[in-house]
Formats: sequence, structure tokens, C-alpha cells
Amino acid sequence: MAEHHNDAFPPEVRRDQIMALLQRHGQVTVKWCAEQLGVSEVTIRSDFALLEREGLLRRVWGGAVLDRPLWPEGSFASRLKVQSAEKERIARAAAELIVDGDAVMLDASTTSYAIARQIADRRNLTIITNGMHLALAL
Repeated sequence: MAEHHNDAFPPEVRRDQIMALLQRHGQVTVKWCAEQLGVSEVTIRSDFALLEREGLLRRVWGGAVLDRPLWPEGSFASRLKVQSAEKERIARAAAELIVDGDAVMLDASTTSYAIARQIADRRNLTIITNGMHLALAL
């Protein structure tokens, strides 16, 4: 076991490294993190517990996942501007798949809003949404 390396760096640095690994991979195991950071699995479990209490990750069987992005979502208007060209390309491709008579469920995301704008002039569609901006666009 690598538990003798526990003091290789301060706990805060180790936890930052855990979060960096999670950001990169989305999901990590206790065993893999322990190997990567040269500490015991007990130490990693303890770090996971602390990071979970801080709301930064969610523990799952044998590891952890990012609970949510580490940045606030921001307003709908500001999110519309993020990767807008990509959202428009996705929206155009999705709109091509939607045909007369379809029932479509779209969430409240800005990408779904872009899809709604692409199909706003269509008739004979049933759209189900929880997005107020999207409903207004239609």
C-alpha cells in the first residue's frame, strides 16, 4: 500500500488534485485515485466524504462522480451566448429529424431553445417543454 506517502502534499492540494481528476474524467474510483495520488484508499474515501459535504462531488459505489459543474449556470441570456454556433448546428440537425405529426419533448436548455426556434414556423407538431423561454418562442 502507498499509505506511507500520505504526507507527500497537504490535504487541500490532494483534494484539488482529486477534483482535477474528476473534472478531466467525470468519474473516478477510490482505488485509481489512491494509486494516482500515492495515498491509501482510506485517505481517498475520507477526502471524497469531505468533498461531498462541500457539494463538489457525489460518492457512488467504489468511487465518485462530479455532482454538477463547478461553475454557476448563469442566466438564460448569458448561457445563450456560450457555444452558440454549436447550438445552432445541433438545432438545425435536430430540426431535420422532426417531421409533421411528431410529438417532441424539449427541456429548458438553451440548445433546446435553439431547436424550438428552428421549428417555430412548423404546424402539426406537439411540443412538450418545461422551458418558459422555449414555450414563448413557439
